[in-house]
Amino acid sequence: MLFKIIRYLFWAYLVISLFIYIFYIPPFEKPDENLHFLRAVSVSQGNFICKTDKYNKIINQIPISIYQYVGKNSKNINPGKSPFFVDKENINQDMIQEVHSCVLPFFYYLATGASMAMLRVWHFSPEIIFYSGRLINAVIVLLIVFLSLKGLPLTYQLISLYVFSWPMVLYQISSYSKDAYFIALGLYLFNRFIFIIYHKKLNNLELILFIISLIFFILARPPYIFFGILLLVILKVRTNQNLRYFNKILFLGTTLAVFLSLWFLLVNKVYITPFNTNHSLAYYAQINPQLQFIYVLTHPINYLLTFLRSLASFSVFYLKSCIGIFGYLSQPLPNYVYIFFLLIGAVIIFVVRKDRKISFFNHLKNPLIAIIILTVGVLFSAMYLYSSPVGAPLIYGIQGRYLINLVPLIILLLAF
Repeated sequence: MLFKIIRYLFWAYLVISLFIYIFYIPPFEKPDENLHFLRAVSVSQGNFICKTDKYNKIINQIPISIYQYVGKNSKNINPGKSPFFVDKENINQDMIQEVHSCVLPFFYYLATGASMAMLRVWHFSPEIIFYSGRLINAVIVLLIVFLSLKGLPLTYQLISLYVFSWPMVLYQISSYSKDAYFIALGLYLFNRFIFIIYHKKLNNLELILFIISLIFFILARPPYIFFGILLLVILKVRTNQNLRYFNKILFLGTTLAVFLSLWFLLVNKVYITPFNTNHSLAYYAQINPQLQFIYVLTHPINYLLTFLRSLASFSVFYLKSCIGIFGYLSQPLPNYVYIFFLLIGAVIIFVVRKDRKISFFNHLKNPLIAIIILTVGVLFSAMYLYSSPVGAPLIYGIQGRYLINLVPLIILLLAF
């Protein structure tokens, strides 16, 4: 009965908080929300994959009224660091060129794009269109998380509800960011994974939904490819293969994921986002992913020390920005808020630890540790290549919100 009351309190808190985060926080104060909003605009016009003209110039026209709305409300954007580029030569009476949002995959903006298309047909104002999109994203995420908890013991539901209650999580899922779906799908994968291991059953529908969710989850942030190990573990539950055969599959799958991660680091262009303090052109001039990759290969010990030094130097920042730092990492919460959420986390770990069936998960310790270590390694390596000067003594660009989907795994590990 106590856990049911706690669950209802969590849901009440989540719903009330989301309305505040949706309607009280002004437009584009959330990280990169203007860029995500503009992508939804282009999707609403059927521009799923931006085309190029005969000069290889990107074509992505948006209504000038939308551009003016974004420009008017983007008060916290550094003018020298505009998240979108406007080709003023192509301005006409109604449309204007915008190119930077084209790098974002269209399928995370289908829901907001569809609603935006309908509201524009009915001539609603850009402001109503904007807040409607936030609301739709939040409702879809709530539904995904709610469905993920189906059949899960109350004890384990508390893990996801706790992470879901973090200010940064609510901040993201009430925005246009694709991180809303990234976080929701991460919680879905974790909850269904726990359900399958706990009940030792996996039907075809559950497997298909798990695989589809895993694909879209990884597409949102490729460094999370190692969550594919969870799929291998639940397939073992389904096939009841012996442990020796399973370990071979797990080794081959992990090896493939490592190679795919290296490929991602070599060929994929990620956003260059230094650690919130250095916006000078001289800083950017020192960033060279190819030379940085060679440096890491030729100085592996130095890179390992850089990694450890970064963890030590920015550990408090990672923790705070994971729980919640608002704006563009410029508005931290009072310290007692962080302490409060850490204490709640400790209580959740204690509750899960007391569960009589927690021993079911003991054999998962190594796979979970591998997922966490490998994912962190790829995330930090990507930002060292694309967001840090060659040979830099620290890794810049990592934000705590990139690590949110690892937290449920960490809580489960600490509960063993």
